[in-house]
Amino acid sequence: MEFWHKYDMDTLTDIGIIEASYDGGNSWIVVNDTNEVSPWGSYFWWDSDYHAISGNYSIHPLTTTGKSDGWILSRFNWVWWIPVRADTIIYPLDSLMIKFTFISDSMDTGKDGWMIDDILTASAEWQLCSGTEDPLAEKKVSVYPNPFSLQTTLKTSFLLNNSIITIYDSFGNQVYYTEGVTGNTITLNRNGLPSGLYLLIIAEKDKLLATKKLLIVN
Repeated sequence: MEFWHKYDMDTLTDIGIIEASYDGGNSWIVVNDTNEVSPWGSYFWWDSDYHAISGNYSIHPLTTTGKSDGWILSRFNWVWWIPVRADTIIYPLDSLMIKFTFISDSMDTGKDGWMIDDILTASAEWQLCSGTEDPLAEKKVSVYPNPFSLQTTLKTSFLLNNSIITIYDSFGNQVYYTEGVTGNTITLNRNGLPSGLYLLIIAEKDKLLATKKLLIVN
């Protein structure tokens, strides 16, 4: 599983954790780098995380607290053997539930908390993996190159007809806007934008068609 996340919270007072359940949500364990106690074996481990603003990689902490370096792309892996847990009866045997939990005190400090976006699940070729259906899944959009430094090309699997393209930076500020876009291939120029992560939105007559993350580098 991989996801983009950004956080700004009170250090060591507010925390974000990721939990997993093998028994349909009846009990939960914190996802970390230690083996889950079971005769059959099951464990998680973290890959390196990519910090979009700095372009650096780091190891994801087991708990999230403090303030992040902008948006971070995180990924963790899960290895298991059927049955997942030998001490409980589970159906289906290979199911796993994941939840993101933000724990906070009652003090309002005006900080943003924990923001999570673009959750993606994947599995080996011999496994099946399912999740919440994405209503925009049929709207295929590709950007190449991405990351880019000067110019990139946006291609869609559908024909744009008088569409609007808007780009926002990681702070939610609109940095690009154009309307009347037609066709399925568009060239986007950097136009002096600083390096960082951006969100591109394609809309048509107040209807959202697709979104795509852009990464500009120097």
